[in-house]
Amino acid sequence: PGIKRTIGTDRLPYSYAQNMGLPRKKTNIYGPSYGAAYYNPFSPFHIKEPSRTAIFLESTVGLTINYTTPAYSPWDPMFYFGVRHPGKTMNATFVDGHSEARLGDEIAIPNPVDVSTWPDGYAAFWLGSSSYRRPIQFD
Repeated sequence: PGIKRTIGTDRLPYSYAQNMGLPRKKTNIYGPSYGAAYYNPFSPFHIKEPSRTAIFLESTVGLTINYTTPAYSPWDPMFYFGVRHPGKTMNATFVDGHSEARLGDEIAIPNPVDVSTWPDGYAAFWLGSSSYRRPIQFD
């Protein structure tokens, strides 16, 4: 029997999540009932630093994750992020195709909404460019 029969699909943990902070077209391409921010594919043409920008990250609770996902929940530090490797690291796959281990503290910060607290490389990692301060939506 496969894993689905052994523990059930409702109990399978998530492993990787898609970065939802990447640049996307503003107009819904799939129709009015779908949100552009969540359903439109990201645009590699608007990512200025593909070797520094994550597309997939290890996660524990969902299929999507964002630059505003807090590093800490009240009940469990690093709850949302899959920091489960030696040295408190997690794996990330970048837009250019390479993968690497990153420290959880580099990519998950306590107050991600406050731009002044962003460490060097945070905007490039989550948004596609060091100069971006929010997800880019284009026409």
